[in-house]
Amino acid sequence: MKPKLQLPGTNPFKLMCDIPVSNYAFRFNLRCYNKVLDKELPMRCEMFYANCLMTSRPEDVTLDLKQSTIKKQAKLFSVMEKKKLIVCKAIHKQDNIVSVDRTNKTFAEYCAAVDAVEAGAYTRSHFSLS
Repeated sequence: MKPKLQLPGTNPFKLMCDIPVSNYAFRFNLRCYNKVLDKELPMRCEMFYANCLMTSRPEDVTLDLKQSTIKKQAKLFSVMEKKKLIVCKAIHKQDNIVSVDRTNKTFAEYCAAVDAVEAGAYTRSHFSLS
C-alpha cells in the first residue's frame, strides 16, 4: 500500500478556483507558476497565458475562457491576484506578472501534491476534476 499524503482540509487534486472558471485553468496556472523562475519575471500576462498556460495543457483539454464565467484573461489573472498567488503590475500599459508568492498556502499544497505524485504516493486514479 502506497503512503498517502494528508494535507489539512484539502484533497491536493481538488485545488480549484472557487468560481467555476475551469478547474483546469486554475490547476494549469499553479503548474505554470511552479515552472516560471523568478529571473524570468516580470512577464507579460498575455505571454504567460500563451506560452506557459496554453502549452502546459493536455492535448485533449480545451481552455476556452469565453465559455467560462471568467470570459477574459485579465479576469483570470485578477482572480489569481485576489488569491494572493501572484502580483501583477502595469508596465508600459501592459499587465505583467511581477512576482509569484511561492509561500502561498494553495501554491504550497499544490507543490506538495505534485511531489507526492512524483514520489508515487498517488496514482492516476486519485486524479479527479470533480
